[in-house]
Amino acid sequence: MVGAQLPDEPRYQAAGIGAGAPVALQVAQSVMSPNQPMVAAGFGDSNWLTSQGAGGLSGAMPDLARLVAIFIDQQDNPALKRSTTTSMLNRAAAVFTEFGNNRAGYRLDQAATQSGGL
Repeated sequence: MVGAQLPDEPRYQAAGIGAGAPVALQVAQSVMSPNQPMVAAGFGDSNWLTSQGAGGLSGAMPDLARLVAIFIDQQDNPALKRSTTTSMLNRAAAVFTEFGNNRAGYRLDQAATQSGGL
């Protein structure tokens, strides 16, 4: 909550990058508490627990890199068998084609089967 921040605490900002990104710190009413105090944009102005697919999850870049490594590994690894990864991605590619190139499932914007088992 903006009003509850300490005087020397930095303001938090979820901002875009590039042309047209907001320059000023944005605030909005909270949707996470009944009295709806003003909060920094991206920090309570939407309910991440109800985000479609994400379920409110967030993670650090090293963790994201680990997930990417798990999914691109062509062999079984301790986290996931290659057959499971292949099954998931094949289904995502089928959904992408089946629904007219409108999101592939598993929160992928696009998925396609390529030659060589990719």
